[in-house]
Amino acid sequence: MKRILIAAFLLNCMNLFAGELNLDGFYQGKNLYVVNPFSDANNTSFCITSVTVNGSASKDEIQSSSFEIDFSLMELKNGDKVVVKITYKDGCKPSVINPEVLKPTASFSMVSIKADNNNLKWVTRGEIGSLNFLVEEFRWNNWRKIAEVKGLGTPEKAAYEVAVNTHTGTNKYRVSQTDYTRKAKYSKVAQYQTPMNVLDVTFLLADKGTKIKFSAQTVYQIWDSKGTFIKEGIEAEVNITELEKGLYHLYFDDKTADFTKK
Repeated sequence: MKRILIAAFLLNCMNLFAGELNLDGFYQGKNLYVVNPFSDANNTSFCITSVTVNGSASKDEIQSSSFEIDFSLMELKNGDKVVVKITYKDGCKPSVINPEVLKPTASFSMVSIKADNNNLKWVTRGEIGSLNFLVEEFRWNNWRKIAEVKGLGTPEKAAYEVAVNTHTGTNKYRVSQTDYTRKAKYSKVAQYQTPMNVLDVTFLLADKGTKIKFSAQTVYQIWDSKGTFIKEGIEAEVNITELEKGLYHLYFDDKTADFTKK
């Protein structure tokens, strides 16, 4: 009886010191490949003791030096959530060669993307995992970030909307996602043309050169002559009292200009 208790105690200790390797993500038609080392010096026993997928025991043969976790045996569909738990013995550790196959990917298809005077709206299909959408506008001859929106990550249709601040003329917008490959996937460009009767935005220095007054509220940026960013905002009037004397570059609406602070 005493020997049985000791054996049970040792078995519990072994389980206590066993390790777990956990991975989660989304099934995207690819399987995981696992390297399974020996757990003893005699090379008679393998490291991994069990593999579960979404709580169910894997149907793969895991008693080998390497094996494949075949998700098709679990009857998973593309985009299904996957949680893998690999349990292994103390003193050894298995490894997964390609864990990236479960990571979210920039897989969206753009159903539509449209812009008006106030908003940019887009609809996607086929997202696998949630990735942020980077929203950009083309202004001052550059693409610049104006918003970031968390993707819903659903393979079904998903609708998004962000507010925009248009400038006179042709406005251009695009959205993109970047996944673990660090390669951005871009939408097509949405355009909005302001009406012909909308006047160009102009500016002047007012109040003895302490303020910039625009003819309408506009997005603006101020940079100094050395290319150092000073400030930005969306205003009809900007206080520049704190600026040191010198030449500055002003970006506003879709225009650029220079002014001198005296």
